Amino acid sequence: MKKYFLMVAKITLFIFLLLCCYLIFSSKFIGPTSQIGGYHFVTVATGSMHPEIKPGSLILIKKVSDPGSLKVNDVITFHSPRNERQLITHRIVEVKNINSELRFITKGDSNLTTDVEAVNAIDVLGKYQNVMIPYGGYFLQLTKTRIGFFVFFLAPVFVLILSTITKRRSSFNRKHRLTSN
Repeated sequence: MKKYFLMVAKITLFIFLLLCCYLIFSSKFIGPTSQIGGYHFVTVATGSMHPEIKPGSLILIKKVSDPGSLKVNDVITFHSPRNERQLITHRIVEVKNINSELRFITKGDSNLTTDVEAVNAIDVLGKYQNVMIPYGGYFLQLTKTRIGFFVFFLAPVFVLILSTITKRRSSFNRKHRLTSN
C-alpha cells in the first residue's frame, strides 16, 4: 500500500511540475495569454510592488471573469494604457464607475502616488493569486539568450541522450558477456 501511495504521489508531483513548466515557459515564449484553467504566470519587471512582490519574480494570476468582483486591495495585472504590450501589476486603491464603465484606480505599493490613468475593466488580465517565484522572471530572461538556451535546454537534452546511450551500451555489453560465457 505504501509503494502504491508513493507511486501516485510521484506521478501527481510529476504532472504538477509539467503543468508549472508549461505555464512558466509558455508565458515567456508564447505570451502572457497562455493559460491552463484561467491561470498563467507573468513576470514582474519593476519594484513598484516591493516588498510584497520582488522585481524579476514570476507571479501566478487568474483570469477575472467578472471584473465587478474586484475590490480595493486586490492586486491585479493589466495592460498599460500607454503600451498594450506592457503588463503592470499594481494594487487597486479605488473602484469607480465612470460613464457607466468600471474603472480601477491603482497604485504600486512602493509608489508614492496612484497611477496617472484609471484602468479599464477590459484591460485587466488577471488577479494575483499570492503565488510567487522570486527571481523566476530573471531566469526566464536568461533562457531567451543564446547562452541561456544552450545551458538550460540543449545541454540537458544532450546529457540525457548521452546517458541513455551509455546505459544501453553497458546493458548490451552485459548481455553480450553473459551469452558468450
